[in-house]
Amino acid sequence: MIGNLSLVWWLLLATISIFICYSDIRYRKIPNEYCLIVFILSLSLWASSGLGWERIGISLIILIVGFFLFIIGVWGAGDAKLITSFSPLFDPGVLALGFFIIAFTGASVGVMQVATSHIFNNSDNSKGIPYAVAICVGSLFTALASF
Repeated sequence: MIGNLSLVWWLLLATISIFICYSDIRYRKIPNEYCLIVFILSLSLWASSGLGWERIGISLIILIVGFFLFIIGVWGAGDAKLITSFSPLFDPGVLALGFFIIAFTGASVGVMQVATSHIFNNSDNSKGIPYAVAICVGSLFTALASF
């Protein structure tokens, strides 16, 4: 159950997520300041909710995997930082669902990007998929399912 104080944290997370999505769609950049805000909000919500330390362990694993995915060129460093910033809120029991939502949303964004490039006769998709949209949507749903 989300209390009044927690509701404020969730609204703040959702609001900053909108700014993150806009920045990634428009500029293909996720500012470090935004990731830091999400991380502080996530840690605050984690601490105030009395959640277990295993979530911090999950965060470290997600950071390592995200860094590896950046190194091999699967996604950007901002994407790795962003999902790590949300991860203190993830319950281990819903991680698979969360990653599915992120993957499905990312694929949907990719399909929409290809479709709109054909509609508007813009074939330059070299900047990649704005994956922050998928990460924010999936992370918010995963975090909500974790409570």
